Amino acid sequence: MHALVIAAFAVSTAVAQVPEGSTPPPMVPATPAAAVPAPAQAPARATAAPATFSAADRNAANIAAEGDARWALVGASTAAGISLYAWILPNALNINLVTNPTQFAGVYLLTGAASFFVPFTLTLNAPISWGAANLFFAGAFNGAFHAQLFLTMIKYVEDINNFTFQPRAAVTFAFGAAEAAGGLLWASMTGMTAGEAHSVIVGSNIGLGIGLSIGSIFIASSSTFDWLQLQVPCGLAMAGVAGGAVAGAFVGPWLHLTWGDAELLQLSSALGAYVTVPFISWAGATDSRAYATLAILGSAGGAV
Repeated sequence: MHALVIAAFAVSTAVAQVPEGSTPPPMVPATPAAAVPAPAQAPARATAAPATFSAADRNAANIAAEGDARWALVGASTAAGISLYAWILPNALNINLVTNPTQFAGVYLLTGAASFFVPFTLTLNAPISWGAANLFFAGAFNGAFHAQLFLTMIKYVEDINNFTFQPRAAVTFAFGAAEAAGGLLWASMTGMTAGEAHSVIVGSNIGLGIGLSIGSIFIASSSTFDWLQLQVPCGLAMAGVAGGAVAGAFVGPWLHLTWGDAELLQLSSALGAYVTVPFISWAGATDSRAYATLAILGSAGGAV
């Protein structure tokens, strides 16, 4: 019996032995979980949602960066009124300078004054971005020229003998006012910078030149002169104006063009068209289609 007890004690002692070097640490009082500092973790990478800005925010940012163009808008309106629209509006109202000089002068003076005081009053407490001022200026002057292309395209001819200029004057006034107001609203509603607005203007000018050049090729290819020879170039020019404006509205933001960048694009396109002229002249070419074709290619190269 004693032998069994001694054997059991020996076995239990052997099982309870811990190998050398693996002695467990002494027991310490348990620390509350709240008191144990959490291991430091790397801060999660911020994944902010893309910021969206309204047109008002973009306009405010443009004005802060580029300055207030209210004075330029008022100046452009006054210049357009005195030099162009004060002459057009009396004719649009069928007031002729020859037959009614007093009434003509009265409408002229009122129009010139309104071209200053109306924008001055409307923008008294509203700053204007340079993008909006740029498109307003271009629309006021280019719109009058676009009206002449449109009237020629639809084959309109006034009766010069009876001094009936009213339809042409009315269409010219409507085109200029619509393009000036439309450009102002377009730039304001999209928050255009000065460079983006000038890109639209430059694109429309380049498109106009290309359209007229293609139209001149059509004229030179025709054996007889008729109204179609004028309608087609004017229609192509109008299409070039619209297409160039759309292209400029895309290229400006895409390349982040400044006003100077857009102006350089216009000048380089014009220079590219011009440099082809001396080479054609030196070659002794007499066909106008050669000039127009190489001018288009040179303009494209200059733009690139």
